[in-house]
Amino acid sequence: MTGDTDPDRLFKRLWFINGIVLLLTLLVVLSAASMLWFGGRRGRSENIVAAPGNTGARDTRTIRFDVPVRIRGTDLMIILVRNGSGFQPGSSSEIPPLGAYGSDRSNGPIVNVIFMSPTDGEARLLFDRPAYISGVSYPALRGAGADSTQTWITYQAAFDDTNGDGELDGDDQRLLFVSDLDGRRLRPVLPPGWWLSDFRPMGDRRSIAATALQASAAGQTNWDSRTAIEQGFIFDVITGELKSLASIDSLVARAGKLLRKQ
Repeated sequence: MTGDTDPDRLFKRLWFINGIVLLLTLLVVLSAASMLWFGGRRGRSENIVAAPGNTGARDTRTIRFDVPVRIRGTDLMIILVRNGSGFQPGSSSEIPPLGAYGSDRSNGPIVNVIFMSPTDGEARLLFDRPAYISGVSYPALRGAGADSTQTWITYQAAFDDTNGDGELDGDDQRLLFVSDLDGRRLRPVLPPGWWLSDFRPMGDRRSIAATALQASAAGQTNWDSRTAIEQGFIFDVITGELKSLASIDSLVARAGKLLRKQ
């Protein structure tokens, strides 16, 4: 057989067409994957802070700050300072009633806090080192649910690159700090060697309950939050006294044994 009805020629044409389709499909997949990867890198870069000592980090980001908000019970204003790489004018969300802020807003993560007096314009920064602040909670004026009993401000912050990727971000372990409403008397809530898991005000106008994970030891490379020891604490904001909930340790251990029996 000859001409267009030649089986060999038809077979070659079929393979040629299939090769073109496969190549185009591969190009489309690679293009989509690269867009996702670079998009993810851009989104990530907008939500990290270069860790101290990371000399290789190229930081061209712009500092932005939120609209000043009055702190309930004081004459002071609080201003959250942010890494502004992802800033879009007018993108800030409605201020929550309790003044609880996180680092997932579109105008970048919180990196510091300013306290300002509207009467004389005096202002000062809270932290004197790089930080990734994942949450700030204070009594605000807005909203019917504003907590007038809270007489302190809490800060969830990471200062150390605990996962060794050269960045401070949501993957690094957090510490919990508390200050007076004017930002003074800043002090840690948890003892050294413990990383914040969660916390809640106790509702007695003076205490904070917190859970924390035992940090990795020096040189430890296999630390895993899923197997780390957890401890409960009660912190007295007025006196600075910290109590561990050691009385529940045996019950927690028993609960673990019961779970493993299943």
